[in-house]
Amino acid sequence: MMQRVSPVQKNFGLADDELIRHLMLQSGVYKPLSRDDVRLDTDNLDSSQVDNQTVTDNQTNPEFHINQQFKEALSLYESKDFENAYHLFEELADKGLIPGLYYQAIMIYDGKGAEENAAVGFALMQKVYEMSLISPVDVEFRHLACYHLGNACAQGYGTSRSEELAVSWWQRAANEILFDPHKNVEKQVVTDAGVLCQTAMGSYYSRCSKPEGADYTKAFYWHSEAARNGNISSVAQMGMFYLYGLGCQKSSALAHEHLLLAGTRNNICAIGHIALYYLENNMAESAYSWAVRAADIVGNLKGLDAGKVDTIIRQVTSSSANRGDEEDTKRSLAMSLFILGYLYETGRDCVARGRYTAADYYSAASKIDLDAVLFLGNRLKLGRSA
Repeated sequence: MMQRVSPVQKNFGLADDELIRHLMLQSGVYKPLSRDDVRLDTDNLDSSQVDNQTVTDNQTNPEFHINQQFKEALSLYESKDFENAYHLFEELADKGLIPGLYYQAIMIYDGKGAEENAAVGFALMQKVYEMSLISPVDVEFRHLACYHLGNACAQGYGTSRSEELAVSWWQRAANEILFDPHKNVEKQVVTDAGVLCQTAMGSYYSRCSKPEGADYTKAFYWHSEAARNGNISSVAQMGMFYLYGLGCQKSSALAHEHLLLAGTRNNICAIGHIALYYLENNMAESAYSWAVRAADIVGNLKGLDAGKVDTIIRQVTSSSANRGDEEDTKRSLAMSLFILGYLYETGRDCVARGRYTAADYYSAASKIDLDAVLFLGNRLKLGRSA
Protein backbone atom coordinates (compact mmCIF):
# COMPACT_ATOMS: atom_id res chain seq x y z
CA MET A 1 0.00 0.00 0.00
CA MET A 2 2.94 2.26 -0.47
CA GLN A 3 2.04 5.41 -2.35
CA ARG A 4 3.84 7.77 -4.70
CA VAL A 5 5.74 10.37 -2.74
CA SER A 6 5.11 14.03 -3.42
CA PRO A 7 7.55 15.89 -5.69
CA VAL A 8 10.29 17.82 -3.98
CA GLN A 9 10.00 21.54 -3.48
CA LYS A 10 11.21 23.71 -6.34
CA ASN A 11 14.15 25.09 -4.42
CA PHE A 12 17.15 23.96 -2.44
CA GLY A 13 15.36 25.58 0.53
CA LEU A 14 17.98 25.29 3.23
CA ALA A 15 17.44 28.60 5.02
CA ASP A 16 15.53 26.77 7.77
CA ASP A 17 17.06 23.33 7.34
CA GLU A 18 18.64 22.05 10.54
CA LEU A 19 20.91 19.78 8.52
CA ILE A 20 22.94 22.73 7.35
CA ARG A 21 23.52 23.89 10.92
CA HIS A 22 25.33 20.63 11.57
CA LEU A 23 27.66 21.45 8.69
CA MET A 24 28.52 24.99 9.69
CA LEU A 25 32.10 24.14 10.56
CA GLN A 26 32.33 20.58 9.33
CA SER A 27 34.54 21.38 6.36
CA GLY A 28 38.20 21.07 7.23
CA VAL A 29 38.74 24.59 5.88
CA TYR A 30 36.51 26.10 8.53
CA LYS A 31 37.34 24.18 11.69
CA PRO A 32 38.23 26.75 14.37
CA LEU A 33 41.88 26.86 15.23
CA SER A 34 42.73 25.35 18.60
CA ARG A 35 45.92 25.79 20.57
CA ASP A 36 47.03 22.42 19.20
CA ASP A 37 46.94 23.88 15.70
CA VAL A 38 49.42 26.59 16.63
CA ARG A 39 53.03 25.47 16.88
CA LEU A 40 54.63 27.26 19.83
CA ASP A 41 57.65 26.66 21.97
CA THR A 42 55.81 26.91 25.27
CA ASP A 43 58.56 25.66 27.55
CA ASN A 44 59.80 29.20 28.29
CA LEU A 45 56.47 31.01 28.09
CA ASP A 46 53.97 31.66 30.86
CA SER A 47 50.25 31.20 30.21
CA SER A 48 49.55 34.86 29.39
CA GLN A 49 52.35 34.89 26.80
CA VAL A 50 50.91 31.73 25.22
CA ASP A 51 47.44 33.31 25.03
CA ASN A 52 48.80 36.51 23.50
CA GLN A 53 50.93 34.60 21.03
CA THR A 54 47.91 32.45 20.01
CA VAL A 55 45.80 35.55 19.36
CA THR A 56 48.60 37.10 17.28
CA ASP A 57 49.10 33.93 15.24
CA ASN A 58 45.33 33.60 14.68
CA GLN A 59 45.11 37.16 13.42
CA THR A 60 47.88 36.62 10.87
CA ASN A 61 46.69 33.17 9.75
CA PRO A 62 44.69 33.30 6.45
CA GLU A 63 42.59 30.29 7.47
CA PHE A 64 41.54 32.13 10.63
CA HIS A 65 40.21 35.02 8.55
CA ILE A 66 38.42 32.63 6.19
CA ASN A 67 36.85 30.94 9.18
CA GLN A 68 35.67 34.28 10.56
CA GLN A 69 34.27 35.35 7.18
CA PHE A 70 32.39 32.09 6.82
CA LYS A 71 30.89 32.38 10.30
CA GLU A 72 29.87 35.97 9.58
CA ALA A 73 28.23 34.92 6.32
CA LEU A 74 26.33 32.12 8.07
CA SER A 75 25.18 34.51 10.77
CA LEU A 76 23.88 36.93 8.14
CA TYR A 77 22.24 34.06 6.27
CA GLU A 78 20.42 32.76 9.34
CA SER A 79 19.28 36.27 10.27
CA LYS A 80 17.85 36.51 6.71
CA ASP A 81 20.22 39.29 5.65
CA PHE A 82 20.62 37.40 2.40
CA GLU A 83 22.13 40.17 0.28
CA ASN A 84 25.14 40.72 2.53
CA ALA A 85 25.47 36.98 3.18
CA TYR A 86 25.54 36.33 -0.55
CA HIS A 87 28.39 38.78 -1.13
CA LEU A 88 30.53 37.06 1.53
CA PHE A 89 29.77 33.58 0.20
CA GLU A 90 30.56 34.80 -3.31
CA GLU A 91 33.97 36.04 -2.14
CA LEU A 92 34.68 32.65 -0.57
CA ALA A 93 33.55 30.90 -3.75
CA ASP A 94 35.86 33.10 -5.84
CA LYS A 95 38.72 31.83 -3.68
CA GLY A 96 37.83 28.30 -4.72
CA LEU A 97 36.33 27.29 -1.38
CA ILE A 98 33.67 24.60 -1.66
CA PRO A 99 31.39 25.66 1.23
CA GLY A 100 31.25 29.21 -0.14
CA LEU A 101 30.39 27.90 -3.61
CA TYR A 102 27.79 25.59 -2.10
CA TYR A 103 25.95 28.47 -0.44
CA GLN A 104 26.28 30.62 -3.54
CA ALA A 105 24.55 27.86 -5.52
CA ILE A 106 21.76 27.61 -2.96
CA MET A 107 21.14 31.34 -2.86
CA ILE A 108 21.05 31.76 -6.63
CA TYR A 109 18.81 28.69 -6.98
CA ASP A 110 16.41 29.96 -4.32
CA GLY A 111 16.68 33.65 -5.24
CA LYS A 112 17.90 34.72 -1.81
CA GLY A 113 20.29 37.68 -1.91
CA ALA A 114 20.75 37.23 -5.65
CA GLU A 115 18.54 37.06 -8.70
CA GLU A 116 16.85 33.69 -8.87
CA ASN A 117 18.26 31.51 -11.62
CA ALA A 118 17.65 27.80 -11.18
CA ALA A 119 19.79 26.81 -14.15
CA VAL A 120 22.81 28.74 -12.86
CA GLY A 121 22.25 27.39 -9.35
CA PHE A 122 22.12 23.86 -10.74
CA ALA A 123 25.36 24.40 -12.69
CA LEU A 124 27.12 25.78 -9.61
CA MET A 125 25.95 22.81 -7.55
CA GLN A 126 27.43 20.51 -10.19
CA LYS A 127 30.69 22.40 -9.75
CA VAL A 128 30.48 21.80 -5.98
CA TYR A 129 30.28 18.09 -6.71
CA GLU A 130 33.19 18.13 -9.15
CA MET A 131 35.48 20.15 -6.86
CA SER A 132 34.65 17.99 -3.83
CA LEU A 133 35.77 14.84 -5.65
CA ILE A 134 39.37 15.85 -5.02
CA SER A 135 38.76 17.24 -1.53
CA PRO A 136 38.41 14.48 1.09
CA VAL A 137 37.52 16.94 3.87
CA ASP A 138 34.46 18.13 1.95
CA VAL A 139 32.73 14.79 1.44
CA GLU A 140 29.59 16.07 3.20
CA PHE A 141 29.26 18.89 0.69
CA ARG A 142 29.71 16.40 -2.16
CA HIS A 143 26.87 14.31 -0.80
CA LEU A 144 24.72 17.39 -0.24
CA ALA A 145 25.31 18.33 -3.86
CA CYS A 146 24.23 14.84 -4.96
CA TYR A 147 21.08 15.08 -2.86
CA HIS A 148 19.99 18.46 -4.20
CA LEU A 149 20.99 17.76 -7.79
CA GLY A 150 18.91 14.58 -7.60
CA ASN A 151 15.94 16.51 -6.25
CA ALA A 152 16.29 19.12 -9.01
CA CYS A 153 16.32 16.40 -11.70
CA ALA A 154 13.32 14.68 -10.13
CA GLN A 155 11.40 17.96 -10.20
CA GLY A 156 12.75 19.27 -13.49
CA TYR A 157 13.64 22.64 -12.00
CA GLY A 158 16.84 24.22 -13.27
CA THR A 159 17.33 21.25 -15.57
CA SER A 160 15.24 18.87 -17.64
CA ARG A 161 13.11 16.48 -15.61
CA SER A 162 14.57 13.00 -15.44
CA GLU A 163 13.99 10.39 -12.76
CA GLU A 164 16.88 8.36 -14.17
CA LEU A 165 19.30 11.27 -13.67
CA ALA A 166 17.84 11.92 -10.22
CA VAL A 167 18.58 8.34 -9.22
CA SER A 168 22.09 8.53 -10.67
CA TRP A 169 22.88 11.58 -8.50
CA TRP A 170 21.42 10.08 -5.33
CA GLN A 171 23.16 6.77 -5.93
CA ARG A 172 26.61 8.36 -6.13
CA ALA A 173 26.38 9.47 -2.51
CA ALA A 174 24.33 6.47 -1.37
CA ASN A 175 26.95 4.03 -2.64
CA GLU A 176 29.79 5.87 -0.90
CA ILE A 177 28.31 5.23 2.55
CA LEU A 178 27.19 1.62 2.05
CA PHE A 179 27.94 -0.50 5.09
CA ASP A 180 30.99 -2.69 4.56
CA PRO A 181 31.24 -5.51 7.15
CA HIS A 182 34.91 -5.97 6.27
CA LYS A 183 35.80 -2.42 7.29
CA ASN A 184 36.64 -1.23 10.75
CA VAL A 185 33.67 0.71 12.12
CA GLU A 186 35.84 3.81 12.55
CA LYS A 187 36.65 3.76 8.83
CA GLN A 188 33.02 3.64 7.70
CA VAL A 189 32.09 6.85 5.87
CA VAL A 190 28.64 8.14 6.85
CA THR A 191 27.25 11.58 6.08
CA ASP A 192 23.85 13.04 6.85
CA ALA A 193 23.33 13.94 3.19
CA GLY A 194 24.43 10.49 2.05
CA VAL A 195 21.78 8.92 4.28
CA LEU A 196 19.17 11.27 2.78
CA CYS A 197 20.22 9.98 -0.64
CA GLN A 198 19.71 6.39 0.51
CA THR A 199 16.22 7.27 1.73
CA ALA A 200 15.50 9.04 -1.56
CA MET A 201 16.55 5.88 -3.41
CA GLY A 202 14.21 3.78 -1.28
CA SER A 203 11.33 6.20 -1.89
CA TYR A 204 12.01 6.23 -5.63
CA TYR A 205 11.81 2.45 -5.93
CA SER A 206 8.64 2.26 -3.84
CA ARG A 207 6.82 4.61 -6.23
CA CYS A 208 4.71 3.35 -9.10
CA SER A 209 5.76 5.91 -11.71
CA LYS A 210 7.90 3.46 -13.68
CA PRO A 211 6.19 1.33 -16.39
CA GLU A 212 7.11 -1.86 -14.56
CA GLY A 213 5.72 -0.51 -11.29
CA ALA A 214 7.27 -0.36 -7.85
CA ASP A 215 10.37 -2.41 -7.08
CA TYR A 216 9.91 -3.14 -3.39
CA THR A 217 12.97 -5.38 -3.24
CA LYS A 218 15.22 -2.45 -4.13
CA ALA A 219 13.13 -0.10 -2.00
CA PHE A 220 13.60 -2.42 0.98
CA TYR A 221 17.35 -2.60 0.35
CA TRP A 222 17.91 1.17 0.27
CA HIS A 223 15.59 1.92 3.17
CA SER A 224 17.34 -0.78 5.21
CA GLU A 225 20.70 0.90 4.53
CA ALA A 226 19.33 4.32 5.49
CA ALA A 227 17.64 2.86 8.58
CA ARG A 228 20.94 1.26 9.61
CA ASN A 229 22.45 4.74 9.40
CA GLY A 230 19.75 6.22 11.63
CA ASN A 231 17.21 7.76 9.23
CA ILE A 232 13.88 7.64 11.08
CA SER A 233 11.79 8.02 7.92
CA SER A 234 13.41 4.87 6.54
CA VAL A 235 12.89 3.07 9.86
CA ALA A 236 9.16 3.83 9.48
CA GLN A 237 9.19 2.58 5.87
CA MET A 238 10.86 -0.63 7.01
CA GLY A 239 8.07 -1.14 9.51
CA MET A 240 5.49 -0.77 6.73
CA PHE A 241 7.38 -3.18 4.49
CA TYR A 242 7.44 -5.82 7.22
CA LEU A 243 3.79 -5.17 8.13
CA TYR A 244 2.49 -5.70 4.58
CA GLY A 245 5.22 -8.01 3.25
CA LEU A 246 6.55 -5.62 0.61
CA GLY A 247 10.00 -6.52 -0.71
CA CYS A 248 10.59 -8.84 2.24
CA GLN A 249 9.02 -11.66 4.18
CA LYS A 250 6.07 -10.43 6.24
CA SER A 251 6.96 -10.18 9.92
CA SER A 252 4.58 -8.85 12.55
CA ALA A 253 7.35 -8.73 15.16
CA LEU A 254 9.78 -6.76 12.98
CA ALA A 255 6.98 -4.46 11.81
CA HIS A 256 6.13 -3.66 15.41
CA GLU A 257 9.78 -3.10 16.31
CA HIS A 258 10.43 -0.66 13.47
CA LEU A 259 7.12 1.20 13.68
CA LEU A 260 7.41 1.60 17.44
CA LEU A 261 10.97 2.91 17.14
CA ALA A 262 9.92 5.44 14.49
CA GLY A 263 6.74 6.43 16.30
CA THR A 264 8.49 7.10 19.60
CA ARG A 265 10.80 9.44 17.67
CA ASN A 266 7.83 11.46 16.40
CA ASN A 267 7.65 10.02 12.91
CA ILE A 268 4.03 10.66 11.95
CA CYS A 269 4.11 8.20 9.05
CA ALA A 270 4.48 5.34 11.52
CA ILE A 271 1.56 6.30 13.76
CA GLY A 272 -1.34 5.19 11.57
CA HIS A 273 0.30 1.87 10.81
CA ILE A 274 1.23 1.10 14.40
CA ALA A 275 -2.32 1.98 15.46
CA LEU A 276 -3.57 -0.51 12.85
CA TYR A 277 -1.09 -3.10 14.12
CA TYR A 278 -2.42 -2.80 17.68
CA LEU A 279 -6.05 -2.79 16.52
CA GLU A 280 -5.61 -5.98 14.50
CA ASN A 281 -3.87 -7.60 17.44
CA ASN A 282 -6.83 -6.86 19.75
CA MET A 283 -5.06 -4.13 21.70
CA ALA A 284 -7.68 -1.43 21.29
CA GLU A 285 -6.39 0.76 24.10
CA SER A 286 -2.90 0.89 22.59
CA ALA A 287 -4.39 1.57 19.16
CA TYR A 288 -6.38 4.46 20.63
CA SER A 289 -3.36 5.96 22.43
CA TRP A 290 -1.40 6.10 19.17
CA ALA A 291 -4.25 7.19 16.90
CA VAL A 292 -5.23 10.05 19.19
CA ARG A 293 -1.81 11.60 18.56
CA ALA A 294 -2.89 12.21 14.99
CA ALA A 295 -6.14 13.77 16.18
CA ASP A 296 -4.13 16.16 18.34
CA ILE A 297 -2.12 17.22 15.28
CA VAL A 298 -5.22 17.76 13.15
CA GLY A 299 -7.09 19.68 15.84
CA ASN A 300 -10.67 20.82 15.23
CA LEU A 301 -12.30 18.31 12.87
CA LYS A 302 -15.21 20.59 12.03
CA GLY A 303 -13.00 23.24 10.45
CA LEU A 304 -10.95 20.82 8.39
CA ASP A 305 -10.61 21.67 4.70
CA ALA A 306 -8.03 21.22 1.93
CA GLY A 307 -6.16 24.39 2.90
CA LYS A 308 -5.83 23.35 6.53
CA VAL A 309 -4.76 19.85 5.52
CA ASP A 310 -1.96 21.28 3.35
CA THR A 311 -0.82 23.55 6.19
CA ILE A 312 -0.73 20.63 8.63
CA ILE A 313 1.24 18.46 6.22
CA ARG A 314 3.79 21.22 5.55
CA GLN A 315 4.31 21.77 9.27
CA VAL A 316 4.71 18.07 10.01
CA THR A 317 7.08 17.32 7.13
CA SER A 318 9.34 20.27 7.90
CA SER A 319 10.91 18.32 10.78
CA SER A 320 13.86 15.99 10.29
CA ALA A 321 11.82 13.02 11.60
CA ASN A 322 9.28 13.43 8.76
CA ARG A 323 11.35 15.05 6.03
CA GLY A 324 9.62 14.99 2.64
CA ASP A 325 7.06 12.28 3.48
CA GLU A 326 3.99 14.29 2.42
CA GLU A 327 1.84 11.51 0.97
CA ASP A 328 2.75 8.95 3.61
CA THR A 329 2.05 11.54 6.31
CA LYS A 330 -1.39 12.23 4.87
CA ARG A 331 -2.10 8.51 4.72
CA SER A 332 -1.00 7.95 8.30
CA LEU A 333 -3.09 10.84 9.64
CA ALA A 334 -6.14 9.59 7.71
CA MET A 335 -5.60 6.03 8.95
CA SER A 336 -5.36 7.25 12.55
CA LEU A 337 -8.59 9.26 12.31
CA PHE A 338 -10.37 6.35 10.64
CA ILE A 339 -9.24 3.99 13.40
CA LEU A 340 -10.61 6.42 16.00
CA GLY A 341 -13.90 6.38 14.10
CA TYR A 342 -13.81 2.60 14.08
CA LEU A 343 -13.22 2.49 17.84
CA TYR A 344 -16.12 4.86 18.50
CA GLU A 345 -18.40 2.98 16.10
CA THR A 346 -17.71 -0.40 17.68
CA GLY A 347 -17.52 0.90 21.26
CA ARG A 348 -14.35 -0.87 22.29
CA ASP A 349 -13.29 -0.93 25.95
CA CYS A 350 -11.23 2.26 25.68
CA VAL A 351 -14.05 4.54 24.44
CA ALA A 352 -17.82 4.83 24.78
CA ARG A 353 -19.76 3.99 21.64
CA GLY A 354 -20.80 7.05 19.64
CA ARG A 355 -22.04 6.99 16.04
CA TYR A 356 -21.90 10.76 15.57
CA THR A 357 -18.35 10.97 16.89
CA ALA A 358 -17.40 8.06 14.64
CA ALA A 359 -18.92 9.81 11.64
CA ASP A 360 -16.91 12.96 12.39
CA TYR A 361 -13.66 10.99 12.43
CA TYR A 362 -14.56 9.08 9.26
CA SER A 363 -15.44 12.31 7.46
CA ALA A 364 -12.20 14.01 8.53
CA ALA A 365 -10.18 10.98 7.41
CA SER A 366 -11.86 11.10 3.99
CA LYS A 367 -10.91 14.77 3.58
CA ILE A 368 -7.25 13.95 4.23
CA ASP A 369 -6.81 10.76 2.17
CA LEU A 370 -9.80 8.98 0.65
CA ASP A 371 -7.63 6.07 -0.57
CA ALA A 372 -6.59 5.34 3.01
CA VAL A 373 -10.23 5.33 4.08
CA LEU A 374 -11.14 2.87 1.32
CA PHE A 375 -8.15 0.69 2.23
CA LEU A 376 -9.10 0.50 5.91
CA GLY A 377 -12.82 0.23 5.24
CA ASN A 378 -12.11 -2.87 3.20
CA ARG A 379 -9.51 -4.24 5.62
CA LEU A 380 -11.62 -3.73 8.76
CA LYS A 381 -14.98 -4.43 7.05
CA LEU A 382 -16.45 -1.41 8.81
CA GLY A 383 -16.82 2.33 8.43
CA ARG A 384 -20.52 2.27 7.67
CA SER A 385 -21.17 5.42 9.73
CA ALA A 386 -19.29 7.67 7.28
